[in-house]
Amino acid sequence: MFAWLRPVFSLLSRFGPWVVLAAMLFLAGILLSLLGALFGFSLADVDAWLEAHGGLFNAIGKLLLRLFFGMILLLCLFVAVSPFLFREDRENRLGWGCILLAIPVGYFAWIGTFGNY
Repeated sequence: MFAWLRPVFSLLSRFGPWVVLAAMLFLAGILLSLLGALFGFSLADVDAWLEAHGGLFNAIGKLLLRLFFGMILLLCLFVAVSPFLFREDRENRLGWGCILLAIPVGYFAWIGTFGNY
């Protein structure tokens, strides 16, 4: 039924997943360039469009990065206060190393979330 997947897995086992991913991205770039040339776009047009919308991409990237740092901050806060929340559950408590490591990681996540950059 899935005999068409056999060459894909053979290629993966022979070269590894990173080489196959790089080859697929290279082929996708060639395909998109050919489609752009077919419909009258050049790479200069694409570059101009990306330059015009660079502020939007920058704002979206900053928002996603701050959301990522905010999730890390919440996770570090949970780890740091977990001994006070789960006192009766002695088998599943985190070690003191995890708790102490959560403090500096949470500090850098705080800077990444609320810092001005």
